[in-house]
Amino acid sequence: MMSQSSPEWATWQARWVSLDETMKEMLKQDWTMARGATLLSLTRHLQGYAGRLFDFLYDGFGDSQHIRLERSRHFPVEYAFRHLLDQVSFDLAVIRTAASQRLGSARQQRALATSDALAWMALKPALGSLVTEATVVTYFQKQPAVRVIPYAPVALVGVPYTAMPTEKSAGNMRDFLAIPHEVGHYVYRHGWIEGERCQVALRNSLPGEPVWLERWLEELFADVYGGLIGGPIMALSFQELQTDNHIEELGRDDGRHPVAALRPYVYSDLLRGMGLAIPADQLDKKWAGSLRRLGAPESFRPFQPEAADGGATERVPLTKARDEIKEVVKLIEEKIVGLIPSLGGAASSNWSGADSTGNVADMFKGFINRLQSLSPGTMPQLPELMGDANGSQLQPAQNVGAAKKYEIGATDLWGDDLLRPERPGPRRALPPAVWLEVVFGNGWVAGGPEGDPHPK
Repeated sequence: MMSQSSPEWATWQARWVSLDETMKEMLKQDWTMARGATLLSLTRHLQGYAGRLFDFLYDGFGDSQHIRLERSRHFPVEYAFRHLLDQVSFDLAVIRTAASQRLGSARQQRALATSDALAWMALKPALGSLVTEATVVTYFQKQPAVRVIPYAPVALVGVPYTAMPTEKSAGNMRDFLAIPHEVGHYVYRHGWIEGERCQVALRNSLPGEPVWLERWLEELFADVYGGLIGGPIMALSFQELQTDNHIEELGRDDGRHPVAALRPYVYSDLLRGMGLAIPADQLDKKWAGSLRRLGAPESFRPFQPEAADGGATERVPLTKARDEIKEVVKLIEEKIVGLIPSLGGAASSNWSGADSTGNVADMFKGFINRLQSLSPGTMPQLPELMGDANGSQLQPAQNVGAAKKYEIGATDLWGDDLLRPERPGPRRALPPAVWLEVVFGNGWVAGGPEGDPHPK
C-alpha cells in the first residue's frame, strides 16, 4: 500500500507540480485572441480548483491533522491521483485548443464564431430558469462532446471539424446540430428544478423504473433538451448519427446511451408532444426504412457492470422499451417546458424555422441558409468570464442586481467546505463514497459524459 513516505508518493507530487507549473506558464501568455478573457479566467479557476483537490487527496491520504480519507477496496490511492491529473490535463488541452484555434485561418475563426453563437443560442433559453447564469466556449475536435466542469460557469462544447463550411459546400454545416444536445448535458449537470439539482429531481421522479432506463436518464434529458431547441432537424440529424456505426451497435446497451435502434424515436415522440405530428410521422417512416435495411434487432440485453453478481440479464423487447422511454420523454419535456414555456408547442422558436410542420429535408436547407446569413453584426454578444487572481464575474451580468463573484477554486457544490485550505474543526474521517463524490465533481470525468461512467 502506497504511503506518504514511499517513492511513489513523491512521484505523484512531482507530477502535480509539473501540471501546476504548466498552468502558471499559461497564465503569462498572450490572451488577446477572441474569447481570450474567458479562457484566461478558466485557466485560473482550473488551477485553483485542481490545487485544492490535490491538497485534499495528498493531506487526506497522508498525515493531515484536519482530514483523513478512508481507503477504498475498489479505488486505490493511485486511482484518485491519476483521475485528478487526467482531468486537469484534459481540461488544459481543451483550453489550449480553444485558444490556438482562434488564432487560425479566417475560415476557422468564422466557423468558431458561428459555433459559439449557436451554443449560446442553445443555452440562453435555460438561463434564469434551469441554470442561474453561464457562458459558452466552443472548439473543434474529431467528434461532438461537452466538458462538464465544476469550477467555472462555462460550457465547453466540442464541435466536429467537419462542420466548418468551405467555399464549395455548406451542406456539412448540419454537423453544427450536435451542439444543442451537448448543451443539454451542461443543463442537466448544472440546472435546478423545483429547488433540487436537475439530475436529482428527475431521478426522484422515476420511482421503480428499470435500472437500464435510469442509466440512460442523462442522455434522454440531453436528447429532449436538444430536440426542444432544434426541432425536427435535430431528429433527422440524430437518425444519421445512428447509421454510421457498426450494425451491432443498433442493439447494444453501453450503460449510458439509449440503444441506437430506439434513439430516433425519442425525438419523434417528443415532436408529437410538441404538436408536430407531420414531421414526426415522416421521421418514423424514414427510420423504419433504415432499420429494415440494416436489420434491426427485436430486443436488447441491458448493460451489466463487470462487478455485478449473477448471470446475464434478460433481454428486453424494443417495443416494451420504447413504451418505457416515451413516458420518461414526456416527463422531461413537461419539466423543461414548465420552466421554459417558450420551448413548448409547434409554434416554438426552434432551429427548424417558422414552418416546423413541413418537410424535414427542406428544414435542413433553411437552417443552413440562416447560418450562412450570420455576420459579425448579427452575431449575439456572448458574456465573458472576466477577473483576476481574486475571482471572476460574467460580464455583462445576466441577472438583475450585482453580478455574482466566482471564487477561484470554488464550485458552489457541497464539497467546497472540504476543499478549503483552512478546513476548520476537528479531524474528520471521510469514507470512500464521500471523497469519490468530491473527486468526481458533478460529472467531471475524462471525456465528459462520453467518458468513464461515474463509479457506483
